[in-house]
Amino acid sequence: MKKAIFIYEAIFVIFLINFIQQFGILNLKARFGYWGMANAVFILFWLAVMIKGVKNKNGFFYKTFTLFNKMNIPIGLKVITMIVFFGNFISISMGKPNYPFYDVGMFRWTSTANFQLVLYEPQYYFFRNNKVELVNIRREGFFLFHKYLGWGYTHEFTFSSAYHNKNQKENFDFLAKKMKLRGVDTLWVGVSCVNFKTKKVVFDPNLCNAIKINKNEDLYYGPIYIPEYQYAKCN
Repeated sequence: MKKAIFIYEAIFVIFLINFIQQFGILNLKARFGYWGMANAVFILFWLAVMIKGVKNKNGFFYKTFTLFNKMNIPIGLKVITMIVFFGNFISISMGKPNYPFYDVGMFRWTSTANFQLVLYEPQYYFFRNNKVELVNIRREGFFLFHKYLGWGYTHEFTFSSAYHNKNQKENFDFLAKKMKLRGVDTLWVGVSCVNFKTKKVVFDPNLCNAIKINKNEDLYYGPIYIPEYQYAKCN
Protein backbone atom coordinates (compact mmCIF):
# COMPACT_ATOMS: atom_id res chain seq x y z
CA MET A 1 0.00 0.00 0.00
CA LYS A 2 2.78 2.43 0.95
CA LYS A 3 4.66 1.62 -2.27
CA ALA A 4 1.53 2.32 -4.31
CA ILE A 5 1.04 5.67 -2.55
CA PHE A 6 4.70 6.55 -3.19
CA ILE A 7 4.42 5.83 -6.94
CA TYR A 8 1.08 7.65 -7.16
CA GLU A 9 2.44 10.79 -5.53
CA ALA A 10 5.61 10.73 -7.64
CA ILE A 11 3.54 10.63 -10.86
CA PHE A 12 1.33 13.36 -9.42
CA VAL A 13 4.35 15.63 -8.84
CA ILE A 14 5.49 15.21 -12.46
CA PHE A 15 2.07 16.23 -13.77
CA LEU A 16 1.87 19.07 -11.26
CA ILE A 17 5.19 20.64 -12.25
CA ASN A 18 4.36 20.39 -15.94
CA PHE A 19 0.90 21.87 -15.32
CA ILE A 20 2.01 24.92 -13.34
CA GLN A 21 4.89 25.58 -15.73
CA GLN A 22 2.36 25.89 -18.53
CA PHE A 23 -0.29 28.00 -16.82
CA GLY A 24 0.96 29.42 -13.51
CA ILE A 25 -1.46 29.54 -10.59
CA LEU A 26 -0.79 33.22 -9.90
CA ASN A 27 -0.54 34.37 -13.51
CA LEU A 28 -3.29 36.97 -13.92
CA LYS A 29 -4.20 35.94 -17.46
CA ALA A 30 -4.69 32.36 -16.36
CA ARG A 31 -6.35 33.14 -13.04
CA PHE A 32 -9.43 34.68 -14.61
CA GLY A 33 -10.01 31.84 -17.07
CA TYR A 34 -11.03 28.19 -16.84
CA TRP A 35 -7.42 27.06 -16.83
CA GLY A 36 -6.72 29.29 -13.85
CA MET A 37 -9.64 27.77 -11.93
CA ALA A 38 -8.54 24.24 -12.83
CA ASN A 39 -5.00 25.08 -11.79
CA ALA A 40 -6.19 26.37 -8.41
CA VAL A 41 -8.14 23.17 -7.78
CA PHE A 42 -5.12 21.13 -8.86
CA ILE A 43 -2.80 22.96 -6.44
CA LEU A 44 -5.24 22.61 -3.55
CA PHE A 45 -5.63 18.89 -4.25
CA TRP A 46 -1.85 18.49 -4.32
CA LEU A 47 -1.54 20.28 -0.97
CA ALA A 48 -4.19 17.99 0.52
CA VAL A 49 -2.31 14.90 -0.71
CA MET A 50 0.99 16.22 0.66
CA ILE A 51 -0.48 17.08 4.08
CA LYS A 52 -2.20 13.69 4.32
CA GLY A 53 1.04 11.87 3.45
CA VAL A 54 3.06 13.82 6.04
CA LYS A 55 0.36 13.26 8.69
CA ASN A 56 0.29 9.50 8.05
CA LYS A 57 4.09 9.32 7.72
CA ASN A 58 4.08 7.72 4.26
CA GLY A 59 4.14 8.68 0.63
CA PHE A 60 6.50 10.53 -1.68
CA PHE A 61 6.59 13.87 0.12
CA TYR A 62 7.17 12.45 3.58
CA LYS A 63 9.86 10.09 2.29
CA THR A 64 11.63 12.87 0.41
CA PHE A 65 11.60 15.20 3.41
CA THR A 66 12.83 12.43 5.75
CA LEU A 67 15.72 11.50 3.45
CA PHE A 68 16.67 15.14 2.98
CA ASN A 69 16.60 15.74 6.74
CA LYS A 70 18.87 12.72 7.34
CA MET A 71 21.50 13.84 4.82
CA ASN A 72 24.88 14.38 6.43
CA ILE A 73 25.45 17.91 5.11
CA PRO A 74 25.83 21.27 6.93
CA ILE A 75 22.60 22.90 8.07
CA GLY A 76 23.52 26.04 6.12
CA LEU A 77 23.62 24.09 2.86
CA LYS A 78 20.22 22.58 3.65
CA VAL A 79 18.79 26.06 4.21
CA ILE A 80 20.22 27.29 0.89
CA THR A 81 18.81 24.23 -0.89
CA MET A 82 15.36 24.90 0.56
CA ILE A 83 15.52 28.57 -0.44
CA VAL A 84 16.43 27.63 -4.02
CA PHE A 85 13.72 24.95 -4.15
CA PHE A 86 10.90 27.12 -2.83
CA GLY A 87 12.10 30.19 -4.74
CA ASN A 88 11.92 28.26 -8.01
CA PHE A 89 8.64 26.62 -7.04
CA ILE A 90 6.99 29.98 -6.25
CA SER A 91 8.29 31.49 -9.50
CA ILE A 92 6.97 28.55 -11.51
CA SER A 93 3.63 28.81 -9.72
CA MET A 94 3.46 32.51 -10.60
CA GLY A 95 4.08 31.65 -14.22
CA LYS A 96 6.94 34.14 -14.62
CA PRO A 97 10.68 34.37 -13.88
CA ASN A 98 11.79 36.21 -10.75
CA TYR A 99 15.53 36.71 -10.91
CA PRO A 100 17.52 34.77 -9.80
CA PHE A 101 14.87 32.02 -9.77
CA TYR A 102 13.41 30.05 -12.68
CA ASP A 103 14.36 30.13 -16.32
CA VAL A 104 17.54 32.15 -15.96
CA GLY A 105 18.72 30.24 -19.01
CA MET A 106 22.45 30.71 -18.40
CA PHE A 107 23.15 27.01 -19.01
CA ARG A 108 20.51 26.31 -21.65
CA TRP A 109 22.77 26.51 -24.69
CA THR A 110 26.09 25.54 -23.18
CA SER A 111 28.56 24.14 -25.66
CA THR A 112 32.30 23.55 -25.89
CA ALA A 113 32.34 24.28 -29.64
CA ASN A 114 34.34 27.42 -30.55
CA PHE A 115 34.81 28.19 -26.88
CA GLN A 116 36.56 31.53 -26.27
CA LEU A 117 39.11 31.75 -23.49
CA VAL A 118 38.51 35.49 -23.10
CA LEU A 119 35.05 37.05 -23.07
CA TYR A 120 34.17 40.74 -23.03
CA GLU A 121 31.06 42.58 -21.85
CA PRO A 122 30.79 46.35 -22.34
CA GLN A 123 29.08 47.93 -19.33
CA TYR A 124 27.96 51.36 -18.23
CA TYR A 125 29.79 52.91 -15.30
CA PHE A 126 30.27 56.23 -13.55
CA PHE A 127 32.65 57.85 -11.10
CA ARG A 128 31.70 58.51 -7.49
CA ASN A 129 34.31 59.89 -5.09
CA ASN A 130 36.94 59.15 -7.75
CA LYS A 131 35.98 55.48 -7.74
CA VAL A 132 34.45 53.44 -10.56
CA GLU A 133 30.93 52.12 -9.95
CA LEU A 134 29.34 49.71 -12.42
CA VAL A 135 25.70 49.82 -13.42
CA ASN A 136 24.57 46.19 -13.46
CA ILE A 137 21.17 46.53 -15.11
CA ARG A 138 20.22 42.87 -14.60
CA ARG A 139 20.25 43.10 -10.83
CA GLU A 140 17.93 46.12 -10.81
CA GLY A 141 14.90 43.91 -11.47
CA PHE A 142 15.23 42.11 -8.14
CA PHE A 143 14.27 44.13 -5.08
CA LEU A 144 16.90 42.54 -2.81
CA PHE A 145 19.76 43.36 -5.19
CA HIS A 146 18.83 46.67 -6.85
CA LYS A 147 21.11 49.64 -6.22
CA TYR A 148 20.08 52.50 -8.48
CA LEU A 149 16.69 52.20 -10.18
CA GLY A 150 14.58 51.44 -7.12
CA TRP A 151 11.26 49.60 -6.99
CA GLY A 152 9.05 48.78 -9.94
CA TYR A 153 11.53 47.47 -12.51
CA THR A 154 10.72 43.93 -13.58
CA HIS A 155 12.90 41.06 -14.72
CA GLU A 156 11.47 41.46 -18.22
CA PHE A 157 12.51 45.12 -18.38
CA THR A 158 16.03 44.62 -17.07
CA PHE A 159 16.64 41.61 -19.35
CA SER A 160 15.46 43.58 -22.37
CA SER A 161 17.48 46.63 -21.38
CA ALA A 162 20.65 44.64 -20.67
CA TYR A 163 20.51 42.47 -23.80
CA HIS A 164 17.84 42.86 -26.50
CA ASN A 165 17.79 46.67 -26.58
CA LYS A 166 21.22 47.53 -25.26
CA ASN A 167 22.27 48.99 -28.62
CA GLN A 168 19.34 51.43 -28.70
CA LYS A 169 19.89 55.13 -27.97
CA GLU A 170 16.45 55.32 -26.34
CA ASN A 171 17.50 52.60 -23.91
CA PHE A 172 20.60 54.59 -22.92
CA ASP A 173 18.68 57.87 -22.66
CA PHE A 174 16.17 56.29 -20.30
CA LEU A 175 18.91 54.87 -18.09
CA ALA A 176 20.90 58.13 -18.11
CA LYS A 177 17.78 60.09 -17.11
CA LYS A 178 17.10 57.77 -14.18
CA MET A 179 20.71 57.94 -13.03
CA LYS A 180 20.70 61.75 -13.13
CA LEU A 181 17.84 61.68 -10.63
CA ARG A 182 20.28 59.84 -8.36
CA GLY A 183 23.08 62.35 -8.76
CA VAL A 184 24.96 60.69 -11.62
CA ASP A 185 25.65 63.24 -14.36
CA THR A 186 27.60 61.13 -16.84
CA LEU A 187 27.57 57.48 -17.82
CA TRP A 188 30.53 55.96 -19.62
CA VAL A 189 31.12 52.58 -21.23
CA GLY A 190 33.94 50.33 -20.05
CA VAL A 191 34.60 46.63 -20.51
CA SER A 192 34.38 43.72 -18.10
CA CYS A 193 36.71 40.92 -19.12
CA VAL A 194 36.62 37.26 -18.05
CA ASN A 195 39.77 35.24 -18.73
CA PHE A 196 39.03 31.53 -18.30
CA LYS A 197 42.70 30.61 -18.61
CA THR A 198 43.92 32.85 -15.77
CA LYS A 199 40.54 32.74 -13.97
CA LYS A 200 40.56 36.51 -13.56
CA VAL A 201 37.69 38.97 -13.92
CA VAL A 202 38.69 42.60 -14.43
CA PHE A 203 37.00 45.83 -15.45
CA ASP A 204 38.75 48.26 -17.81
CA PRO A 205 37.36 51.83 -17.70
CA ASN A 206 39.44 52.90 -20.75
CA LEU A 207 36.99 54.78 -22.99
CA CYS A 208 38.76 54.24 -26.30
CA ASN A 209 39.41 50.56 -25.66
CA ALA A 210 35.71 50.09 -24.92
CA ILE A 211 34.82 51.61 -28.32
CA LYS A 212 37.29 49.31 -30.04
CA ILE A 213 36.04 46.15 -28.33
CA ASN A 214 32.40 47.14 -28.80
CA LYS A 215 33.02 47.46 -32.53
CA ASN A 216 35.32 44.53 -33.24
CA GLU A 217 34.61 41.73 -30.76
CA ASP A 218 31.94 39.03 -31.01
CA LEU A 219 29.76 40.13 -28.10
CA TYR A 220 26.86 38.39 -26.40
CA TYR A 221 23.67 39.95 -27.83
CA GLY A 222 25.77 42.34 -29.89
CA PRO A 223 27.30 45.78 -29.15
CA ILE A 224 26.08 48.24 -26.55
CA TYR A 225 25.08 51.84 -27.28
CA ILE A 226 27.99 54.23 -26.66
CA PRO A 227 27.10 57.93 -26.27
CA GLU A 228 28.51 60.49 -28.71
CA TYR A 229 30.42 62.35 -25.98
CA GLN A 230 32.52 59.23 -25.40
CA TYR A 231 33.40 59.03 -29.10
CA ALA A 232 34.38 62.70 -28.94
CA LYS A 233 36.84 61.91 -26.15
CA CYS A 234 38.65 59.45 -28.42
CA ASN A 235 38.78 61.54 -31.61
